[in-house]
Amino acid sequence: MKEIIKLYKSGKVDWEETGLLSNLAEDQKPQMIQIFEQGMKYISEDNDKNQLILPILRRIYTGLVDGSFSNGKNKNKLWVLIDVDDIMKSFDELYETTLPHFYNFKNLDAEAEFCLTFKNDYLSKIYNDLKEKYSSNSIDEYLTKIIRDKKIDYLL
Repeated sequence: MKEIIKLYKSGKVDWEETGLLSNLAEDQKPQMIQIFEQGMKYISEDNDKNQLILPILRRIYTGLVDGSFSNGKNKNKLWVLIDVDDIMKSFDELYETTLPHFYNFKNLDAEAEFCLTFKNDYLSKIYNDLKEKYSSNSIDEYLTKIIRDKKIDYLL
């Protein structure tokens, strides 16, 4: 991970070569790269927890685009529901309080279990919000609106 951080800071990171984009469809890779780029602003070389951030972002992305709300119409739009700032706020809180409990199990990969638990927790927040607010027909309209708003914000 430290190597990826150094390459990123020098502007020479090739996300494809990191292996973090493996098994993604070609049209999903730019979305994942954008999420990684947002996550990189939270990463520093001197913090051990950094090694979990990009894998967690990848797990959240694949869990969302392959999850229960995904269909042919919205599969390439769902990623806009990922709020990296919100993820990082939750990550910082849960890293300190939850991860140490996983280390109590000697035959368990504590960090992998933490990543899985974190991903499931974050996706459940998204799913619950979608269930409360939108029918399956209006989800696509909502996603289209978010994409349009983000494009306008980017242009401004």
